[in-house]
Amino acid sequence: MRELLRFILCGFLLLTAREGIAQDSQLVPEQITLLDAVRSAITRHPALHTEEQQLQISRALRQQASSVFDDVLAGGLNQSHLNSPLTKYQQSEALASGIQTTNLFSNLTDLNFGSTKLLRDGITFGPTFDVGRTTDNLTNAPGVNSSHLGLQITLPLLRGRGREVVTSQENAAGIEIDATLLDLRQTVATLIANAASSYWSYVAAQKSLAVAMGSEQRGRQFLDNVQSLIDADQSPRSDIRNVEANLADRQATRILAQENALEARQALALNMGLGADSVSEQLSTLDEFPEPAAGFVPADDPAKLKRYRDEALNRRFDLQAADKRVVEAKVLSKASFNLLKPQLDLTFSTGYSGLAEGTQASRYLYSPFTGVQGLDAVAGVVYQFPHANSLAKGKVAQATALLRQAEIHSQDLSRTVASSVTTSYSSLRNAVLRLEKARKSVAEFQAALEGEHEKLTLGIGSVVDILTVEDRLTTALQGEVQAQMSYAVALVTFRYATGTFFNGSDPSITIQKQDLTTFPFSNGTAAETSADKR
Repeated sequence: MRELLRFILCGFLLLTAREGIAQDSQLVPEQITLLDAVRSAITRHPALHTEEQQLQISRALRQQASSVFDDVLAGGLNQSHLNSPLTKYQQSEALASGIQTTNLFSNLTDLNFGSTKLLRDGITFGPTFDVGRTTDNLTNAPGVNSSHLGLQITLPLLRGRGREVVTSQENAAGIEIDATLLDLRQTVATLIANAASSYWSYVAAQKSLAVAMGSEQRGRQFLDNVQSLIDADQSPRSDIRNVEANLADRQATRILAQENALEARQALALNMGLGADSVSEQLSTLDEFPEPAAGFVPADDPAKLKRYRDEALNRRFDLQAADKRVVEAKVLSKASFNLLKPQLDLTFSTGYSGLAEGTQASRYLYSPFTGVQGLDAVAGVVYQFPHANSLAKGKVAQATALLRQAEIHSQDLSRTVASSVTTSYSSLRNAVLRLEKARKSVAEFQAALEGEHEKLTLGIGSVVDILTVEDRLTTALQGEVQAQMSYAVALVTFRYATGTFFNGSDPSITIQKQDLTTFPFSNGTAAETSADKR
């Protein structure tokens, strides 16, 4: 079942990736939603394609590790012609048999093939078959065809014995595939977080630009009003300098806001997996900042925070991948100690031999079936052990260090994730409180500005007071935009920290808007609605 889910997930991700590549050359619409940005990121971003290739590498490595259990077929055909001189004695012996020669001419033909199979418990076995023909000018002139059909078995007694040892590389490679799949999901979560955060940053940049442009427009209008008062001798001419200086400062602020909007737009394009020329300069966002639920302020409750940390430690894909690699390292480390043992193998072979005389081709083929006298049996023990055994000791030391390294990484990542949950939860809480205060500040400064205008109309106010309050209102408006962005990004960051963008048990990845714009724990909102309300 796990293999099926793994296959479905890989197919889904690869399919969406191919769709993204096909669309990569197209311009995105001039208006996009938050989900548009996220979908683009998880289908087009190069980081996803890189991780997909890493998954293919892991699969290839497992295939290589499993290759030791493949059937190995071997065969060969040899033909040799030997010309050996005879001694005087051998010549006389041949002459006594009626053959006068000084050389021995031999023709040897050998055809062999066999198969070897390593079982996952360490036993090696395989059949062998050999057919040979010998002809010469002395003893085997008619030709001798011999054959042997046998079975060889090698049983390890110490080194290389046991399924846990023999399959360690294959099992470790399979665990690495699972870890790489989790890495792939973590990459998807990272791309979602980056795309959503950059989307809200661009929304904030657009709103900040609108605030700056509105401030500049009000500055121009106020300049015209002051100039009218000066022309009517109702205001001193020195007031125009303050107003003009204020307008120039607002224009500079607007120029900076335009630059910030450009940078935010390019950052959004990069996090969406797009090129710089794929995003229109008129790109605008359709989604507004998320709003906290009425009365919702995350509670300053250590018990709740601990629950969120525990949830993160169970949900985060990078932590699951790190734990998988600890298991993988344990498998390899435990198997490496088997290398310290001597090589002690029990070997056994059995079979039978056949014999057929004659030079005809049929006699060569008949040899396995004629002249059979009975079964052969051979048993033996093979011992091998290097005195220093440096290779085995080095591999044990390496495997032990890799295991310790994997454990340290997993522990450090757990510590980092727990810390990120704490900080992101605190940021979310502060963002809610900050947004409430920022909106109150805007409302108060708007009322104060109206009052200053009334005072100026009555002749008891001053231009400097109006400019001061106007600047503070602009700052408050910018602060409100930043507070809204901080809340939106804090939600994304907290969901990323707790691993709650999508359900990790589902083979496919489904993202909805509420997964990015609401508090992740369903019972958290109700439980914390009235907590620490300001």
